[in-house]
Amino acid sequence: MLWTKWTKGFYFIRSNERSKILFRSMMYSGDIIIACRSHQQVLIALLEEYNSLFGLTVKVLSREEDDFPGGYHYHMRKDIVKKMVNGEIKPYIFHMSWTLNKVNKLEYMKQMGMWFVKEQCIGKQVDEIFAGEVDTTDNTETCCSAEPIIQCFYRDKPSVVPCRDAPACTITRHICFITVCSIVIPTLLLSPPRFPISINRWTVSTRDLTGFITIMTRH
Repeated sequence: MLWTKWTKGFYFIRSNERSKILFRSMMYSGDIIIACRSHQQVLIALLEEYNSLFGLTVKVLSREEDDFPGGYHYHMRKDIVKKMVNGEIKPYIFHMSWTLNKVNKLEYMKQMGMWFVKEQCIGKQVDEIFAGEVDTTDNTETCCSAEPIIQCFYRDKPSVVPCRDAPACTITRHICFITVCSIVIPTLLLSPPRFPISINRWTVSTRDLTGFITIMTRH
C-alpha cells in the first residue's frame, strides 16, 4: 500500500549490496513516510547517510539541464517550459512533481499536451475497462491516444494552445510541509530527538512522529 499511494519521483538504481540495504532501510522507515506523506524526503536523508557511512555513490541530475525536467521547471523555470511548448527541447522524461495533487497534475499535463491516456481508462482497473474480456495481445488502442489529449484549465499556466478564456489558477503549494520534513527527517533517522524541539517559530513537545509533523504544519 505504501508504494502505490505516493509518488517516488524518477531515479535509476544499480543493483548491488549497498543499494539493497538502502532500500531495505527505506522500507523500515514506513512510519516516517506516512507522517511526511513523501517517500522523497526519506530517500534523500537515507542517501546522505549511506553516502557518508558506506560510500554509496549518488549522482543528482542538475536543475539546469533540460533532458529530465519536472515540476520545479514547470512552476519556476518559464524559460525551459517555453522551449518545451515551442518544441525547441524534447525531454526524455517529464515528472510533474512540485504539484499539490493528482487532479492538478492531470490538468497541467493535459494543458501542456503531454497526456495520452483516454478518459475511459483513467483511474480504473483492467477488468473495469474491458468488462472482464481482456485481449492480452494489444490493449493500447482502447486506452492510449496516438495524439496528445489537450484541454485548457488555467489561463495563467503553461499551455501548448491559447487558454485565454480559462479561469486563473488559485492553487498554492504547501512549501512549509516539505521544508519541515526536509529539516527534521535526517535528525530522526540518525539519532532519537530530544524534546521539546524548536525550529524557527515552531516548538514541538510530543514524541509521536505523526503528531509531531501535524503540529508543525498547522502553523
